[in-house]
Amino acid sequence: GFGSHFFDDLNEADALIHVIDISGSTDSEGNPVPALSYNPANDIKFLETELDYWYLRILKKGWEKFSRTVKQENQDIKKALTKQLSGLRVTENIVQKAIKELNLIHHPTEWSEEDLLNLATSLRKTTKPIVIAANKIDILGAKLNFEKVKEQFPDYKIFKSTPEKTINY
Repeated sequence: GFGSHFFDDLNEADALIHVIDISGSTDSEGNPVPALSYNPANDIKFLETELDYWYLRILKKGWEKFSRTVKQENQDIKKALTKQLSGLRVTENIVQKAIKELNLIHHPTEWSEEDLLNLATSLRKTTKPIVIAANKIDILGAKLNFEKVKEQFPDYKIFKSTPEKTINY
Protein backbone atom coordinates (compact mmCIF):
# COMPACT_ATOMS: atom_id res chain seq x y z
CA GLY A 1 0.00 0.00 0.00
CA PHE A 2 0.81 3.65 -0.08
CA GLY A 3 2.46 5.44 2.81
CA SER A 4 0.54 7.81 5.06
CA HIS A 5 2.47 10.78 3.63
CA PHE A 6 0.90 10.06 0.22
CA PHE A 7 -2.58 10.17 1.76
CA ASP A 8 -1.78 13.39 3.63
CA ASP A 9 -0.79 15.00 0.33
CA LEU A 10 -3.80 13.49 -1.39
CA ASN A 11 -6.09 15.18 1.10
CA GLU A 12 -5.16 18.50 -0.53
CA ALA A 13 -6.11 17.36 -4.03
CA ASP A 14 -9.41 18.10 -5.75
CA ALA A 15 -8.75 15.43 -8.39
CA LEU A 16 -6.10 12.88 -9.33
CA ILE A 17 -4.28 12.29 -12.58
CA HIS A 18 -3.24 8.65 -12.74
CA VAL A 19 -0.53 8.10 -15.36
CA ILE A 20 -0.53 4.50 -16.53
CA ASP A 21 1.63 2.62 -19.01
CA ILE A 22 -1.11 1.75 -21.47
CA SER A 23 1.31 -0.38 -23.50
CA GLY A 24 1.57 -2.88 -20.65
CA SER A 25 5.36 -2.75 -20.82
CA THR A 26 5.80 -2.00 -17.11
CA ASP A 27 4.61 -4.37 -14.39
CA SER A 28 3.04 -3.48 -11.04
CA GLU A 29 6.51 -3.13 -9.49
CA GLY A 30 7.67 -0.72 -12.21
CA ASN A 31 9.90 -3.28 -13.91
CA PRO A 32 10.13 -3.35 -17.71
CA VAL A 33 8.32 -6.31 -19.29
CA PRO A 34 7.48 -7.12 -22.92
CA ALA A 35 4.82 -4.80 -24.36
CA LEU A 36 1.23 -6.00 -23.85
CA SER A 37 2.27 -8.57 -21.22
CA TYR A 38 0.89 -6.57 -18.29
CA ASN A 39 -2.72 -5.40 -17.97
CA PRO A 40 -2.73 -1.65 -17.15
CA ALA A 41 -6.26 -2.00 -15.74
CA ASN A 42 -4.63 -3.67 -12.73
CA ASP A 43 -2.97 -0.38 -11.81
CA ILE A 44 -6.27 1.49 -12.00
CA LYS A 45 -8.02 -1.12 -9.84
CA PHE A 46 -5.14 -1.06 -7.35
CA LEU A 47 -5.35 2.72 -6.91
CA GLU A 48 -9.14 2.62 -6.60
CA THR A 49 -8.96 -0.09 -3.94
CA GLU A 50 -6.26 1.72 -1.95
CA LEU A 51 -8.27 4.95 -1.99
CA ASP A 52 -11.55 3.25 -1.14
CA TYR A 53 -10.01 1.52 1.88
CA TRP A 54 -8.37 4.77 2.97
CA TYR A 55 -11.81 6.40 2.99
CA LEU A 56 -13.24 3.35 4.76
CA ARG A 57 -10.59 3.54 7.50
CA ILE A 58 -11.46 7.20 8.09
CA LEU A 59 -15.17 6.44 8.04
CA LYS A 60 -14.87 3.51 10.46
CA LYS A 61 -12.65 5.32 12.95
CA GLY A 62 -14.88 5.39 16.01
CA TRP A 63 -17.88 4.28 13.91
CA GLU A 64 -19.68 2.36 16.67
CA LYS A 65 -19.59 5.31 19.06
CA PHE A 66 -20.39 7.76 16.25
CA SER A 67 -23.42 5.80 15.00
CA ARG A 68 -24.74 5.24 18.55
CA THR A 69 -24.43 8.96 19.29
CA VAL A 70 -26.27 9.82 16.08
CA LYS A 71 -29.06 7.47 17.13
CA GLN A 72 -29.23 8.50 20.80
CA GLU A 73 -29.19 12.21 20.03
CA ASN A 74 -31.46 11.81 16.99
CA GLN A 75 -28.92 13.65 14.82
CA ASP A 76 -29.28 14.13 11.09
CA ILE A 77 -26.92 11.52 9.61
CA LYS A 78 -26.09 13.77 6.64
CA LYS A 79 -24.92 16.59 8.90
CA ALA A 80 -23.11 14.26 11.29
CA LEU A 81 -21.23 12.48 8.48
CA THR A 82 -20.38 15.78 6.81
CA LYS A 83 -18.83 17.00 10.06
CA GLN A 84 -17.05 13.66 10.61
CA LEU A 85 -15.58 13.66 7.08
CA SER A 86 -14.98 17.38 6.55
CA GLY A 87 -11.25 16.74 6.13
CA LEU A 88 -12.06 14.83 2.93
CA ARG A 89 -14.03 17.79 1.56
CA VAL A 90 -17.28 15.89 1.90
CA THR A 91 -20.34 18.14 1.83
CA GLU A 92 -23.85 17.52 3.03
CA ASN A 93 -25.08 17.32 -0.59
CA ILE A 94 -22.44 14.70 -1.41
CA VAL A 95 -23.42 12.62 1.63
CA GLN A 96 -27.12 12.95 0.84
CA LYS A 97 -26.59 11.84 -2.76
CA ALA A 98 -24.48 8.83 -1.71
CA ILE A 99 -26.97 7.70 0.95
CA LYS A 100 -29.82 7.99 -1.55
CA GLU A 101 -27.98 6.15 -4.35
CA LEU A 102 -26.94 3.37 -1.97
CA ASN A 103 -30.42 3.16 -0.46
CA LEU A 104 -29.06 3.40 3.09
CA ILE A 105 -32.49 3.90 4.62
CA HIS A 106 -31.86 1.94 7.82
CA HIS A 107 -30.13 3.51 10.79
CA PRO A 108 -26.32 3.85 10.65
CA THR A 109 -25.96 1.52 13.65
CA GLU A 110 -27.27 -1.19 11.31
CA TRP A 111 -25.03 -0.42 8.34
CA SER A 112 -22.92 -3.40 7.36
CA GLU A 113 -19.24 -3.45 6.47
CA GLU A 114 -20.32 -3.65 2.82
CA ASP A 115 -22.58 -0.60 3.28
CA LEU A 116 -19.67 1.35 4.73
CA LEU A 117 -17.31 0.30 1.93
CA ASN A 118 -19.90 1.26 -0.70
CA LEU A 119 -20.37 4.62 1.02
CA ALA A 120 -16.59 5.13 1.16
CA THR A 121 -16.31 4.32 -2.56
CA SER A 122 -19.14 6.66 -3.49
CA LEU A 123 -17.68 9.51 -1.45
CA ARG A 124 -14.21 8.91 -2.89
CA LYS A 125 -15.47 8.95 -6.47
CA THR A 126 -17.17 12.30 -5.89
CA THR A 127 -14.50 14.04 -3.83
CA LYS A 128 -11.38 12.67 -5.56
CA PRO A 129 -12.28 12.08 -9.22
CA ILE A 130 -9.56 10.31 -11.18
CA VAL A 131 -8.38 11.21 -14.68
CA ILE A 132 -6.40 8.53 -16.51
CA ALA A 133 -3.41 9.62 -18.57
CA ALA A 134 -2.63 6.71 -20.89
CA ASN A 135 1.11 6.96 -21.48
CA LYS A 136 3.09 5.10 -24.18
CA ILE A 137 0.15 4.94 -26.59
CA ASP A 138 2.63 5.05 -29.47
CA ILE A 139 3.93 1.53 -28.71
CA LEU A 140 2.61 -1.12 -31.11
CA GLY A 141 -0.54 -2.74 -29.71
CA ALA A 142 -1.11 -0.13 -26.98
CA LYS A 143 -4.24 1.20 -28.68
CA LEU A 144 -5.91 -2.18 -28.02
CA ASN A 145 -5.20 -1.79 -24.29
CA PHE A 146 -6.47 1.79 -24.49
CA GLU A 147 -9.80 0.62 -25.93
CA LYS A 148 -10.09 -2.09 -23.27
CA VAL A 149 -9.44 0.40 -20.46
CA LYS A 150 -11.99 2.86 -21.90
CA GLU A 151 -14.55 0.05 -21.98
CA GLN A 152 -13.72 -1.24 -18.51
CA PHE A 153 -13.73 2.22 -16.88
CA PRO A 154 -16.49 4.15 -18.69
CA ASP A 155 -16.87 6.72 -15.88
CA TYR A 156 -13.27 7.91 -16.16
CA LYS A 157 -11.95 10.75 -18.25
CA ILE A 158 -9.11 9.13 -20.24
CA PHE A 159 -6.38 10.88 -22.23
CA LYS A 160 -3.89 9.42 -24.67
CA SER A 161 -0.44 10.75 -23.97
CA THR A 162 2.53 10.59 -26.33
CA PRO A 163 5.80 12.49 -26.18
CA GLU A 164 4.45 14.90 -28.81
CA LYS A 165 0.90 15.58 -27.57
CA THR A 166 -1.98 14.70 -25.29
CA ILE A 167 -5.33 13.86 -26.88
CA ASN A 168 -8.58 14.18 -24.96
CA TYR A 169 -11.06 11.24 -25.28
